[in-house]
Amino acid sequence: MKLKLKDLKPNPFKQYINKGNLSESRLEVMRESIAHGTLPEHFTARKNNDVFELTSGHHRHGALVEAKGDDYEVEASIVGYNDEQMLVDMVRENLTQRNNDYRDVADSAVLAKRWLEGEVFKGTLRTSHSQPKKIGSPEIAKFLSKEGKAISHTQIAKYIKIEEQAIPEIKDSVVKGIQGHTDENKLGIEISAKLATFEKDEQKELMLIIKNLGLSEEKIIKGLTRYKDSQDFIKERVRANDNVVVEKMFTANTDEAKKYFDNLKKTTPELQEKIIETDLEADDVIKIVEFKEPEQQEEILDLYEQKHEEDNELFGDVVDKYKKIADGEKPLEMEEELSPELVRFNRLKEKCEQITFMTPATIKKIPEGKVRNDMIDILKTTENHIHKLLVALEAYDIIE
Repeated sequence: MKLKLKDLKPNPFKQYINKGNLSESRLEVMRESIAHGTLPEHFTARKNNDVFELTSGHHRHGALVEAKGDDYEVEASIVGYNDEQMLVDMVRENLTQRNNDYRDVADSAVLAKRWLEGEVFKGTLRTSHSQPKKIGSPEIAKFLSKEGKAISHTQIAKYIKIEEQAIPEIKDSVVKGIQGHTDENKLGIEISAKLATFEKDEQKELMLIIKNLGLSEEKIIKGLTRYKDSQDFIKERVRANDNVVVEKMFTANTDEAKKYFDNLKKTTPELQEKIIETDLEADDVIKIVEFKEPEQQEEILDLYEQKHEEDNELFGDVVDKYKKIADGEKPLEMEEELSPELVRFNRLKEKCEQITFMTPATIKKIPEGKVRNDMIDILKTTENHIHKLLVALEAYDIIE
């Protein structure tokens, strides 16, 4: 059937997509096709009372009106679509063919969600809300593609998350990114969806930080994931744009950053602050957490700060010397750098470990005979030594 362009009216749901406006970039593509004589001039419409409504193809229609006037006649196939079919036909076209037009795609995803939730739309036959439903992206994808394959529910989830949770500045930035703007304000879908998972005040601060980093999308996504899993005081440092933490969070090699923050969590909050201030590398943090006692970890860090400032000594060298002291080797040049109590404790600890491996429980496992009897005699003679060691430990306030 032949119809004039002016007789083909918009889909009743078009007003909810980009406020009914057409995308200039999409129109430009259509103008080029018209110039080459390759733009299809066939449309599909339904007759609603006496009005012919387009099911889709609004940009082709707009470009043809520009080029040939609204009296120009085109071929139109008339279908008996209901409101839901009209919505699905237009939304499917937007979601599958508008990858470079964020506004059309996002509005289409949200429109489908609102329809499934039972909302009433102006210009349609639905006159009352249906029972409210909680609709997720899998249900939307299945509704639009039946099998849930042609349209990805994960992609729909990202658009809806941005629209419902992101601050206006992020929405504006993602629009620029999708439309191909080359300025520093653009953001992609992946980054914007990740930012939308944070609180509103966090979104703005993180957005400004990552825009200034100039990093790849992959690095930013991984950095934001690490940020989400971090403790509050580290998040505060990132949001304050602390150069040391931001660099390790976003710009460090992925493996290095993971090692750094995973091992940082194994220390106390007070020591974490100190480690960050000292600007240690991931391998240095691993060396610290090899010592299980927080007191030892702090002593190593204090010792490093002292030796690094005085002799520019490397962290690994300081740890190696500390280990020798802890193992009782007592390098002379390090005796003065640790408290006398700690040096004494390390010596006594070594003695205890040599003696106490012979416990009654261990001896009971030995078959009766001369060896067992000899072991019992040895244990009895060490009791007095153990008593003296415990007295010494108490004197140094190491145990109670």
